[in-house]
Amino acid sequence: MPLLSANVIICESVLVEKNTDVSSAIRILNVLTISPYALVASFRVLTMLSSAPGDFAIHVVQVQMRTAEGNAVVAAAPELPFVYGNRIDPSGPSAFNLTTEFTIDLVPLGALGTYMIWVILDGSSVTGTPLTLRRGQA
Repeated sequence: MPLLSANVIICESVLVEKNTDVSSAIRILNVLTISPYALVASFRVLTMLSSAPGDFAIHVVQVQMRTAEGNAVVAAAPELPFVYGNRIDPSGPSAFNLTTEFTIDLVPLGALGTYMIWVILDGSSVTGTPLTLRRGQA
């Protein structure tokens, strides 16, 4: 079954309502300014995938942070098997939402800059967005 859409949002935190499972991205980011003395950077990635009706297969998703050129993985969450869900209308499109927390060790990165956050679905990159890490002033 075809993927209908794939979205990725980088943010400071994600709130999920207990009764409805509705997600809220808090403080959406494309630049993360880090204290000049910090050794780590933390952020969340909210991934939203939608599939055509009738997709009940097991899929595998992974979120990765890569260099801007895409040739090196800086950090990666574990691969996660999932099945799309649809509670509203079983004949309609299905969805899967995932929140991934990243805490990046800044020491091996050296000079900071722009990186890409990629969503890998069943072994293929389906969407990505840039994130610039920079140091604030002392």
